[in-house]
Amino acid sequence: MLKEPKEIIVVASLLIAKIIIHIYSTFVSGYHWDELLHIESGNHLAWGYADYPPMIGLIAWIQNLADSESLFVNRFFIHLTGVATLVVSAKLVKKLGGNWKAVLIALLCLICSPIIGTSHTLFLPVGFSQFFQLLAIYFLVSYYADKHDKYLYLCALAFGMGFMTKYLIGYLIISLTFSTLLFDRLILKNKAVWGAVVLFLLLILPNAIWQITHNFPVIDHISALIDTDLNRTTLGTELVSFAKFFNPIVLIISFMGMLLYSLHKKYHPYRVIGFALLTLFLLIICTNGKFYYTVPAIIPAISLGAVRLEKWIDDRKLALYLIIFSLLITGIILVPFGVPFFTPEKFVKLYRIETLEDGRTPIYFDHFQSKNLWPQILSELQEIIDNLPEEERQKCIIWGKHYGYTGIVDLFREEYNFPTAINHMGVYHDWIPELDKEAVYITTGEINLTKNFWLQFFNSVVEVSMIKNKYSWDYKHAGIRFYVCRGLKYNKDEVKQIIDKFYGI
Repeated sequence: MLKEPKEIIVVASLLIAKIIIHIYSTFVSGYHWDELLHIESGNHLAWGYADYPPMIGLIAWIQNLADSESLFVNRFFIHLTGVATLVVSAKLVKKLGGNWKAVLIALLCLICSPIIGTSHTLFLPVGFSQFFQLLAIYFLVSYYADKHDKYLYLCALAFGMGFMTKYLIGYLIISLTFSTLLFDRLILKNKAVWGAVVLFLLLILPNAIWQITHNFPVIDHISALIDTDLNRTTLGTELVSFAKFFNPIVLIISFMGMLLYSLHKKYHPYRVIGFALLTLFLLIICTNGKFYYTVPAIIPAISLGAVRLEKWIDDRKLALYLIIFSLLITGIILVPFGVPFFTPEKFVKLYRIETLEDGRTPIYFDHFQSKNLWPQILSELQEIIDNLPEEERQKCIIWGKHYGYTGIVDLFREEYNFPTAINHMGVYHDWIPELDKEAVYITTGEINLTKNFWLQFFNSVVEVSMIKNKYSWDYKHAGIRFYVCRGLKYNKDEVKQIIDKFYGI
């Protein structure tokens, strides 16, 4: 428990700082398009979705009860999870034997890491998943510290909630199993371990049944992810991303924690946890995982490293000041890459982002760094609909090529009085009704989706406008094209087959 006055002051101060950061970022940013997909999931509750487990849909359903388009409302629970992550990290430090200095270092690391800040800014499964994995590690450390079987059941509960949030937790389960077999096989004689396993299996059973009854869509999703994302990563690119988006000081502290606790016998019995985190990190790297997949290993490792660093610092105030200063300076410079603090114009000017030959000035996470892009899209759609003949406005459907273009319409439907919006990517396809071949379709898509793409589906295609996105990270999203299409040729399943072929999945 946090009992010392200095610890309470440190935690309270940094929690307030964390809250202020995220409230401010909400005022200066816009929606990331993945957020729009997950918000819409709340209107289609299920025990599973084609692309992810059911937890995010349940959380979105709770948020949707407010019936609000507000960023603050739709990010409330992820911001709350960010605050909870700091609290559990502080408790983990205490459980490992650390004091206020270690708590200060650990929480500063969490606040000064851009990618961890992003995880607590965007309404995506990753932030919730990271929290449940941290919670599982905390309960496991508590078991080794106190030898109470209740912590094994609490650990299973955290793993079950994490699995129902994001399947990526499977990496940690594999790593922890391997580490246990290597360093602590005696624990397997404890009946509570197997009781915890049963509890975990019961928690994930509804989703397992859903996967079986839907022919395991998770397999198709993972295969598509490997083909389209994981095999496109290079070690050099990922190393640069590690330095920029994690913060080099944070990485040093976390790696120190992983290495010391996993390789030195002195830190038994926590060696199981340290080696599991190191294995988790290496497993993701060796399987070409994206750099941000390693966050669940880095977050608890920060607490491990902070405790060891505190022991080394001892009474050396200068060393503590140097660490704090280094974290704050690197955090101030790097955190805006992951958490919006500036308009795109100010960000580009401040960080001297060069304009490319094609006219783009690329910003990572451009879709939520800007508040202006989505209103432009909504206004353009409204104008196109208003210009249709009266009889066609009555039978009009908006077709967003990317689920973000559909999700923004769904979120603001009442405000703009929009018609039905559809999409054929992933889970969105399961939510749309059968297509009306007599309807007029207003289609939106990336700049590379020219008239010929839409002629696959329609007899008549007319391009009516295009919005430029000069801050797009990649070229294909540097513009959004709008078409008015008539004479649909196929039903919804036939359309899905063509789109899957187009994307190679």
